[in-house]
Amino acid sequence: MGQRKTDAGLQQEEGTPKKRAHLVNFRKVQSIGLQVGFFVLLCWALSRLVYGGTLDAGTASRGWKEFRTRWVLPLMQPVLNFLVGAFLLQSVDKVLLVAAGVYLGLRRSGKAGAPSVAAATTQDEGTVVGMPAYEPAVVVQIPMCNERECYRQSITAACRLDWPQDKLVIQVLDDSDQDDVQALIHEEVDAWRATGAPIFYLHRAVRAGHKAGNLAHGMQDPSAKHCEFVAILDADFVPASDFLRRTVPHFEGQPKLALVQARWAFVNPRQNLLTRFQNIHFAYHFEVEQQVQGHFNKFFGFNGTAGVWRVQALQDAGSWNDRTTVEDMDLAVRAHMLGWEFTFLNDVRVPSELPASYVAFCKQQHRWYAGPMRLCLLTAGSTLASRTLTAWHKFNLLACFFGLRRLVLPLAAYPLFCLLLPATVLVPEATVPAAVVYAMPLLLAFLHWLPHPGSWPLLLPFLVFENVLYRIKFQAIVSGVLGFKGASDWVVTAKTGAVQEADEFDDDLDGGLEDVPEGIEVEDGALGEARDGDSVSPCSAKSVDAFVVHAGSESSDQLAAYDLPPLAAGLTVRTGREPSVMGGKKGAFRSASLPPQMKRQLSGAAERALLSPSASRRRPGGTPRKGDAASLLTPRGREVALKRLERTLSRLPSMQQVRQRVTWASCKRFWAARKVQGPEMGMAAYMLGAAAYGVAVGDTRYTLFLVVQGTGFLVAGLDLLGC
Repeated sequence: MGQRKTDAGLQQEEGTPKKRAHLVNFRKVQSIGLQVGFFVLLCWALSRLVYGGTLDAGTASRGWKEFRTRWVLPLMQPVLNFLVGAFLLQSVDKVLLVAAGVYLGLRRSGKAGAPSVAAATTQDEGTVVGMPAYEPAVVVQIPMCNERECYRQSITAACRLDWPQDKLVIQVLDDSDQDDVQALIHEEVDAWRATGAPIFYLHRAVRAGHKAGNLAHGMQDPSAKHCEFVAILDADFVPASDFLRRTVPHFEGQPKLALVQARWAFVNPRQNLLTRFQNIHFAYHFEVEQQVQGHFNKFFGFNGTAGVWRVQALQDAGSWNDRTTVEDMDLAVRAHMLGWEFTFLNDVRVPSELPASYVAFCKQQHRWYAGPMRLCLLTAGSTLASRTLTAWHKFNLLACFFGLRRLVLPLAAYPLFCLLLPATVLVPEATVPAAVVYAMPLLLAFLHWLPHPGSWPLLLPFLVFENVLYRIKFQAIVSGVLGFKGASDWVVTAKTGAVQEADEFDDDLDGGLEDVPEGIEVEDGALGEARDGDSVSPCSAKSVDAFVVHAGSESSDQLAAYDLPPLAAGLTVRTGREPSVMGGKKGAFRSASLPPQMKRQLSGAAERALLSPSASRRRPGGTPRKGDAASLLTPRGREVALKRLERTLSRLPSMQQVRQRVTWASCKRFWAARKVQGPEMGMAAYMLGAAAYGVAVGDTRYTLFLVVQGTGFLVAGLDLLGC
C-alpha cells in the first residue's frame, strides 16, 4: 500500500520514476490532447470565417459528412443516450433523497420543543442537573502527521472535554516525520499532562498503514485497553467541551449501535470562493445524504472524524484496515455487513477547516473518490454473500451508496458534458436534449442549494463548479477501478490553522465588545474579536489571558451560567487581532464588577480560558449551534438581514483604496502565487474552442453551456477559486 505523505513530501517525490512506474499520467495526456484539439478546431473555425461556406461544397467536406453519418453517428448517439439515461437516473435518486430530507426536516421541526437525549435541563452553581449518569470509559484519539498549523487547538479542545478524568484517555497519535513538529507536539502534550490531563503521546517508529495503521496502533496501547468507546478527532477539529456529553449517551440501551457521527461545521466557509462552494456541497452531504441514510437505513459512510465508535463493534469488524485510502468508509461497510447500526446527529457540530487552495482540494477529492471504488470492488462479493444483510440493504449498499452516489454521476456527467457534448459541433446530427443540458444541471444545483438557502447568489457559479469537479472525480474513479498506484497514496490535506469566523454560529450583529470586568486592563492596540476557534493552551497562554464578553450582556454575572475556568483581576486583554470595526464604529468598552466566582487567583496554566464574543449566546450544553435561517417574514429576520447588508456594504473598499491596492507590483505578486492547472486549462481551451467553432458554422445549440462551462474551467485552471 502507499505510504502517507504530506503535500511537501509528495511534491518532492512527484517526479520520481518509482512513483509513476505503473501510473498513466492522465493529466498531461489530457491537457496536451485537448489543447491540440482546440487549435485544430480554432483553425477550422477561422477557415470557415475566411472562406465562408465554400468548404462545404468541397470534396473534403462532403467526405467528412458522409464519414460521420455512416461511422461516427451510429457509435456516438447510443453512447450519448446511455449517458443521458444514467445521468437522469442519478438525478432521480437525488430528488428522492431531498424529498426524504424535507420530510425529516418537517418532522424534526414538529419535535423542536422536545429535550435532547443528552441535553442538560437546568444548572445550579455550575452543577448540571438532569445530566444522564451514563459515563463509560472513553478514549479520544487525535491522529496527526506534520500538523504544525493546527495541532495545538485540537489538543486543547480534547483536554477541555467535559468527562470524568478517571474515565477519559486522550491519545495524540503523532505520525510526523519532521523532528521540529514532533518536538512541538510532544511539548504541548507534556504541558497538559503536567496539569493533570489524562493525555498520552504516541509516536510510531515504523509508519505503516498511514492513518488506519496509526489508529490501530493507538488501540493496542495499554492506556486504551479498558475503554468501551473511542472518539476520533482529526487535528483540525475543535469539539466543544460537551461533545462527549451529547454523543456517548446515545449508546445507552442501544447494544447494536456501533457509531454516533456528529456533523462537521467549518471555521472558514467564507474564506474564498472555493470554501464557499465546499460549504454548499457539505451542507447537502450532511443535511440530506447522511441524515436520510442514518434515519431510514441505520447506515452511512463514517466521515473519519467527529464520531464515537463502540470498541466492540470496531473489533468485530476487524479493526482498521489500510487496503484503501478510505479506511473510515471501509470500517463502516464491514460493521454494517455484521448488522451494526449507526446514528447521525445533525444538531451536534464540530468545527473544522476546509481546504482553501485548489491543489489541496483536488488531492482530497482524488482520495475520497478513488478509495470508495477500490472498496466497492473489494467488498462486493462479501456483500452479496452476507447472511446478515437483507436484500434491500444489499441493494442500498451496492446500487445506491456506491453506484448512484459515487460512481454513476462522475462517470456519466464528465464524458457527457465535458467530452462528447463539445464534440457535437463536429457531428451536428448527434443530439442531446436541451432539458438535459440546461434544466437538469440547474435542478441538481438547486437541490444542493436547498440545505443552504443563504447561498442563493452562488447557485449558478456552484453549478459550474460541480461540472469542473467531474474531471477530478472521473480521474479518481478510473484510478481506483483500475488499481493505479496513485489510488493508494494517502496524502495529508494541507491546512492553514484557520480560526473560527465570528458569525459562523452567531447571528447577533449588534457589534462592539462592551463588558470587561473591573481590574482587567485593556491594552492599547490589542482589542479585537476573540472567536470560538481560539484556544489557550498551557504552552501559549503565558502571562497574558484573553477575556472578552459579548455585547448585550447585562452583567458579567451571566458568566455563572457557563462552566468556565476562573480568571483573575490584573490580567491583560489581548486577542491578537487588529481593532474590531463593526458598522464603522469601534467596539466600546466599559467597566463591570467582577463576579464572585472569578475573584480567586489562577492556580495553574490549565485554568486559563477564553470567553468568546458568542459565549453569551451559548446554550447551557456549550456546543455552538447556528440557529435556523432568519426569515424575512419576521421583524428579527428583517433586522438581521439589514444589518448583514450594512456590514457587507461597510466592508466594500472605496475607489481610493482600490487604486492604492491594485498596483503593478500587487498584480505581479498575485499571479506569482497562482498555480496554473494544466488539465483545467486544456478543458477550457477545448470547450471554448468548440463554442467558437459552433458559432462559426451556425450550430449554437449548446453555445451558452460551452461558454459558461469553459469559463469555469478557465477560472479553475488559473487558480482563481482560492483567491
